Amino acid sequence: MALVVILILARAGSFLLTHFVQDSVYLPNQLNADMLSMDILQTIVEGDATAKGLRNSKAMTSIAATDLTFVNQDGDSVRFRLDTGANILYRSINAGAEEMIPYYLPAGFNVIAKGGSLFTYYDSAEAVTAVAANVRWVTIGVIVRQGAGSFNSWEAQSDKMTAVAVKKMQ
Repeated sequence: MALVVILILARAGSFLLTHFVQDSVYLPNQLNADMLSMDILQTIVEGDATAKGLRNSKAMTSIAATDLTFVNQDGDSVRFRLDTGANILYRSINAGAEEMIPYYLPAGFNVIAKGGSLFTYYDSAEAVTAVAANVRWVTIGVIVRQGAGSFNSWEAQSDKMTAVAVKKMQ
């Protein structure tokens, strides 16, 4: 009887220990993925010390599902491009060298366009548009994934979306 009780307690203990260890690995990975996705959206929308972001745009010059170029209030031409082969987001300023956004993207993490489209563009009638001059607001959908993003493999995934009005500041 004592052996049965010990086996029951050992089984329950191993179950709890497995989940404790899995959570101690998974939760930091999930927090890292959430931080990466928020930093990506922050850089696109607000910008950083290097260049102002989409909220401060003067004019859209080129738009595509995974590629956006605009001129900001400071006159800088800012381009965001998602390399869908390598799953890395890049930014270039005034046609200079591309830099990875965020610059600290850890190995094993991928940046993916939500629904295949990182950027969706809308005109003043709130209809999807493909004409850069007609863009009045943009939705940005990003997924940051570690590996395949499977909880069972202790991998993380962060799925974030935001929208920004393009006021065409003069």
